[in-house]
Amino acid sequence: MAELWDLYDEERHPLGITVERGKHNGSRAWHIVVFAFVRNSRGEILLTLRDPRKPYFGGQWEITGGSVLAGETSEQGVLRELREETGIDHTHSKRTFLGTYHTRWDDGEFGWHGDLDDVWLFEADFPISDVTVQEGETVDARWATIDEIKQLTAEGMFANKKFLPFLFGDKE
Repeated sequence: MAELWDLYDEERHPLGITVERGKHNGSRAWHIVVFAFVRNSRGEILLTLRDPRKPYFGGQWEITGGSVLAGETSEQGVLRELREETGIDHTHSKRTFLGTYHTRWDDGEFGWHGDLDDVWLFEADFPISDVTVQEGETVDARWATIDEIKQLTAEGMFANKKFLPFLFGDKE
């Protein structure tokens, strides 16, 4: 079954339009994408390693994220993505919405479309061995300190560097 997305204006007002993933180019509209920093009581962040075959950021470490499906809220979408990509149910984890980052794409032929990137912080403790990587999406998982994430970023091995200001409390 095709993945369906609801479209919004830049202020997040629903446009009453649902599109199939990949068929929104030139829509001049936005859809919601979610990202989750999961922090344990030691201050470490859960990272997963993207499958090297992924077209974007393959082989890089990342925080969990993905598109919100039609009919889902941001919170429902981030909880689903965490379950799908890590096997961990965060229904009862403490969570905080950190904010939204706007990403605008232009395919050069049909015009632009955009992502309303919602960034969340979850607080949870579990052994890394509890993480189940998602076939075709991720190949490994680890806990990383802030300094380790900064090092991965400097090495070009962290895919979500644009969201780090949310974690550090200095969002643009």
